Amino acid sequence: AWSPFIGRAFNAMDSDKDGMSADQLEPDEWMIGLMNYCTLTPEALARFAFELYDDDGSEFISHDELETMVDDVFGETAGFSREDHVKQLVDILDADGDGVIEYDEWRKVAGKATSILKPAIILQTYLQVRCFGESFWSREKTRIITEIQKQNYPNILQFYKKEVLMKKPDAEEAKAASKWLGEE
Repeated sequence: AWSPFIGRAFNAMDSDKDGMSADQLEPDEWMIGLMNYCTLTPEALARFAFELYDDDGSEFISHDELETMVDDVFGETAGFSREDHVKQLVDILDADGDGVIEYDEWRKVAGKATSILKPAIILQTYLQVRCFGESFWSREKTRIITEIQKQNYPNILQFYKKEVLMKKPDAEEAKAASKWLGEE
């Protein structure tokens, strides 16, 4: 079933931001997005989910952004208000008590309690099963890791840029991808 979370994930695949809706990705955007999403490691999937809701690019999720996340992921849940969900998430995620969720806080919790990533994991598994099968994606991850190590790429995003676009990423792109994957 289509959800706001799925819509956000597909809109993230719209690389040229041409305004097309999530169900109208260009073929190259769909293939690159599928390849990237289906081969994301758990840590990269956590980063992807975090950035879906860091709407202003501030490197933290604010109270308003957390409300949007709760609406998208939980919707109307019997017995819980949006504010109850937000408060519960802040209590779990906000380790330093500053009222916002930094990526480091998000990553630490996501690594221990994957339920926070449930929509992202469900979407990844669904796409893997429906598009070529899970065994294909398992082999693809192994192939990619081998190629990354062999060709000395700093991360999977840089590998895909070269593989799909046949273009070696420049230093700025490599740095941005490393930051995105938490490798800095």
